[in-house]
Amino acid sequence: MTTLCCCRRFFLFATIGRGSLRMNSLQTRIVLVFSIIITISAAVLGFTIVNDAQRLVVRSMGTQAESIAAHAAAAIDSSQFAQLSAEGASDSAAYYKALRTKLNEMKAAYGLKYLYTMGSKEVDGKTQYYYVVDGAPLEQTEDVSALGEVEEEQYAGLIQSFQKQEVTVGELSSDDTYGATVTAYVPIRNSEGAMIGVVGADFDATEVYALMKRNKTTALSIGIGVLIVSLLATLLFAKRLVKPLKRLTVEMARVQQGDLTVRVTAQGKDETGRLAGAFQSMVDDLRGMIIRLSDNAMQLHSASQELSASAEHTQYNAEQITALIRTTEEEGIRQTARSENVLSAIGETDQSVQRIASAATVVAMASHGTASEAAAGGRSVQQAMGQMEAIHRNTASMKDDVEQLSERSDQIRSIMEMIGSIASQTNLLSLNAAIEAARAGEEGRGFAVVAEQVRKLAVQSESSSRIVSELIMDMLVRIERIVDAVHGGSREVEEGLQIVRQAEASFASIMEEISKVSTQMDELSDVSSRMAAGSKAANEASTELAASVQQSAERFAKVALAAEEQSASMRQIFVSSEALGGMANQLTEMIAKFKS
Repeated sequence: MTTLCCCRRFFLFATIGRGSLRMNSLQTRIVLVFSIIITISAAVLGFTIVNDAQRLVVRSMGTQAESIAAHAAAAIDSSQFAQLSAEGASDSAAYYKALRTKLNEMKAAYGLKYLYTMGSKEVDGKTQYYYVVDGAPLEQTEDVSALGEVEEEQYAGLIQSFQKQEVTVGELSSDDTYGATVTAYVPIRNSEGAMIGVVGADFDATEVYALMKRNKTTALSIGIGVLIVSLLATLLFAKRLVKPLKRLTVEMARVQQGDLTVRVTAQGKDETGRLAGAFQSMVDDLRGMIIRLSDNAMQLHSASQELSASAEHTQYNAEQITALIRTTEEEGIRQTARSENVLSAIGETDQSVQRIASAATVVAMASHGTASEAAAGGRSVQQAMGQMEAIHRNTASMKDDVEQLSERSDQIRSIMEMIGSIASQTNLLSLNAAIEAARAGEEGRGFAVVAEQVRKLAVQSESSSRIVSELIMDMLVRIERIVDAVHGGSREVEEGLQIVRQAEASFASIMEEISKVSTQMDELSDVSSRMAAGSKAANEASTELAASVQQSAERFAKVALAAEEQSASMRQIFVSSEALGGMANQLTEMIAKFKS
């Protein structure tokens, strides 16, 4: 079938429109290609001939202009020309007139259109080219370039001559102002060889330019005529060449329609004749292949029908088996899900029991630790109570000592008051003694001195007793504060002693309750340990059961998958057999189109 399709495509693409000149026509393409080649060849040849002729004329006229300009440059006095080129030079100078006259004579003698000299200068960083002497009659005022007149047009030959300081021959140019000219520029050099200007010689090439235009027109006309003749010859040649191919195309179109009874006679031994012979051989081979394909198509159709029937029956049985296996697989999946749920519940129960056992163990250990801490607390309370009783005894003893100190301070204060009173009386007695000694005169002078010393001692004693009395008063105030503090501390110690005794009683009760709790927690920990062991065994058994159920489900899934694959394969075989039958029918229909 693939070979047949390829042949049909070959005949389809090989078909060419009968008698038409479309772009897919071989005749049209031959004419078009040869026309393009001839046109390009004629254009290149004509352009080359005209261009070479133009270059020859320009070279000849340029060489002549160069020779005339060189002769003129040799006749110029470089020193006087340099003075004319300088700023401020006047066209009334004698050498200007003489050079202008001489250049005009040379221009007329050689038939030049213009003969002139030029110089260059830098203005604002730009190079300007100006006329020095224009060869023309002295009385002529029109169409003459004045001394120092700047040339606005930038001529390539002029610029090149100044930049490279060498002879330059320009191209043939034509404009509205000067017409058609060929220009040559020759440098003017001073005695040291430095370039100080140029001599420009313009040949009038108007007639030559017109002649060249006429030659171009003539060459174009001849080229068009040659092109037309070549196209006609190419068309006749292409028509003669394509005629056998058109006949072969008609026969190919018949083969495309299925007519394999075509007979093509090869004429000539060229490529067209060999192509016709090859085409006839291909048609003969194709006819034999179609006959063999027809026989094979009938056999293929019968085999595909038998294969379809067998595949349909096998597919039905495979689908029944697949349905039963899928039902068993679904039940296994549900059983697996149940076992997984049971396993999950047992696992959670096992974890809970393990946590309970762990918690019970921790609580039991904590209760034992609490009992130990409570016992230690009881001992600490007993020690604190003993220390509080010792503090209470010491506080009572210190209270008695402070009270005795207060009594001794009162006695000291009474003594100091008595000392102060005695000092005051002694002071009065010493004053009286001094008065009596003064009355006695010389006899009582010694006694007066003693009385004065006694008075001073009495005053000092009174002052000291007053200071001591103040210190004792301050000490009594502090002792009273201490007494008050000791009384307050004694009361607080008694209250603390009562609190410690109450704490001791509370610790005793706590220790008794903690002992009971510890006993109960030991029992609970033992029960939890036994529960954890049983839960672990149940969990292991459930795990084994779930694994067994899972393995069974996986086996059923594999069997179901294999059954589905077999069913899919049978469906594919059935579809393929149906497609094969359809292909056989199509092949038969296609073969029926051919006449063999």
